[in-house]
Amino acid sequence: MAGSCSKVSAVHSPWSPVAGKADAGRSPSIRVPPGTDSATLDLVLAPTTGLDGKVTRGKPAADVVIIANPIGVVGSNFLTTTGPAGTFALDAIAPGAYIVYPMFGGGGPRPKDMYTRRAIVVTRKHDKIDIDATPDTLALTVNVKGPAGAAAMAQVIVVEAAVDPVNLEDLRDSAGMPFSETVIPIYMRRSRRGHGDATGYSHRLCGVEGTVQVRADQGRCGAAQSASSS
Repeated sequence: MAGSCSKVSAVHSPWSPVAGKADAGRSPSIRVPPGTDSATLDLVLAPTTGLDGKVTRGKPAADVVIIANPIGVVGSNFLTTTGPAGTFALDAIAPGAYIVYPMFGGGGPRPKDMYTRRAIVVTRKHDKIDIDATPDTLALTVNVKGPAGAAAMAQVIVVEAAVDPVNLEDLRDSAGMPFSETVIPIYMRRSRRGHGDATGYSHRLCGVEGTVQVRADQGRCGAAQSASSS
């Protein structure tokens, strides 16, 4: 099946085209890097598959947004919500490896808790996963500092995994994240006047102020500055 489309303006951030047609299938999502050069893309339609699951947070978690991102193409979001029993279904997605997570909180830069895990779906077979999104009681207080002292505002990302992104875009790309069938909580908070907090587990921490990142353990996290936690 053939078709065409064009994009002629300059692209300043990665974008993720995908194609689909009823009764014909859907193409895998692909990641196109930013730039001004012309490109030809082949989006091949193929039979789709689906994913079923259940989210609990001490009890079934109802009315929670579920997001599935193809690994390495996080700009391609497939969304649904859980029902009264905490169950969800994602239908008509392309086969492949996905990051699937419930999102508790607001979209964009607003505070949120995400409980991520990997799911691999294959053609004509509905996989099924369970996600336990029960938070722990550990509280983490973070002081974010830059060259001029406490940051007026920054974004704090807490991950229950050992990660070493070069920058925030590298973290968002997800290809280098150690996703598996084990749930990895990710917490996002805003830091105001250098202070932020999160609740969760044992974490590695990166705070972001513009393109500057800080990490609250030994080693680099991009252009490392200073950070302290208590």
